[in-house]
Amino acid sequence: MNTSTPTLLESGGNSVGTITDDIDGNTRFGAGGYSGTGTAVDIGADEGNFVRRDIIPPVISYTPLANTSSTSNRTITASITDNLSGINLSAQGQPKLYFKKGNSGTLQSVAYSNQAGSSFDFIFNYSLVGGVANGDSIFYYVAAQDSANPVNNPATSPVGGSGINPPGSTPPGSFNAFKIVSPL
Repeated sequence: MNTSTPTLLESGGNSVGTITDDIDGNTRFGAGGYSGTGTAVDIGADEGNFVRRDIIPPVISYTPLANTSSTSNRTITASITDNLSGINLSAQGQPKLYFKKGNSGTLQSVAYSNQAGSSFDFIFNYSLVGGVANGDSIFYYVAAQDSANPVNNPATSPVGGSGINPPGSTPPGSFNAFKIVSPL
C-alpha cells in the first residue's frame, strides 16, 4: 500500500484482543510496543503509518433559540466537533453563522466570536440585516467544515447545506427561526 495515498483503512478497524501484530509482524495499534501514529487499528492484515482519509463532516449541535422581545444582538453557542481531522479554523474555512431577516431577506454571515474547545459562540449582528423590530422573523443556520484537504467535508445545522471556503455557502432547504415579539 502507498503510505502517502489517503485511505479509509488507516485507523479504521477494531482490535481483536488476541491479535497483537500484522501479517508482516508489525505491532498493531493498542498492543505493547506499538510505535506508529495511528489512533486505532488499521483495517486489514497490514498495520502501517498510512494517511487517514476523512469522509465524515463535523457534527454541529445547539439548542435552537426561542422567540425574544429583545432587539439587542443575540448570541448562540454551538458545539462543533470533528474527531478525525479537526475543525477548519482558517480565515476562509472557519465556522459561520448565516442569518437573514424574513423569508426573502439576504443571507448574512458572521464568523464565531469566541471559541472554548468545541464550543463556538456566534453573534447575530442585527445591523447586517438593517436592525430588527417587533414582528420580524430571523432565519438561521450554522456551518462548519473539517480541516482535511482537499475534501473539507462541509456540514450545516439544520442539515442539507453545502459549499466550502466558506463552509455552508449553499444553504440547507430549511432554517431554524425565531421571532421578535412584543414584550408582555
